[in-house]
Amino acid sequence: MRVQRSVLTMVLLILLSYCVQPAEGKMLGGLTVKRTDRRVREIANAAARQIGGEYSLISIKKAKYQVVAGKLYHININLSKTGMSLVSKVVSCKVKILDPLTGGTPELKEFCCKMK
Repeated sequence: MRVQRSVLTMVLLILLSYCVQPAEGKMLGGLTVKRTDRRVREIANAAARQIGGEYSLISIKKAKYQVVAGKLYHININLSKTGMSLVSKVVSCKVKILDPLTGGTPELKEFCCKMK
């Protein structure tokens, strides 16, 4: 009888664990899609400046964020690179940039850019 009760309790706990989800179906620590608002544009511009002064933001393709010690933004952006030539070159970049909780300057953590 005790064994059956233990097995039944274990089965119920396992089933219950499949039914429990974080708020709004989001995985804790996971990425959340972010609309392109004023703050996302500011963060994307900060990333462009930190990649190099010769780059300027053209567009934001996709933005997500992850709550860590602040918000870690994962943003796909298109940048324009102007150099000595009069023709600007378009560069597509994936960036990770941290917007700290303290409200300090966003810090570029990773980036990968390719010429389009």
